[in-house]
Amino acid sequence: MATSEEDRVSGVQWLAILRRHFARSVWLNPETTPAWGGSTVETIAGIFPMYSLTIHGLEEALGWLKRRI
Repeated sequence: MATSEEDRVSGVQWLAILRRHFARSVWLNPETTPAWGGSTVETIAGIFPMYSLTIHGLEEALGWLKRRI
């Protein structure tokens, strides 16, 4: 059965669904922080707390994930 264009869930919608499902989740961005100015990055950062994929970023992300809700 074919689905219409309106029935499809966008990638951003899937990310929002994942975020709602997992109370503790972060986005690890492999790009350097100065490159975070794009609209896609800003959209994802509006869904997930975003950290850089570095040792420091991982430490910060783990701190956020371990905090009490």
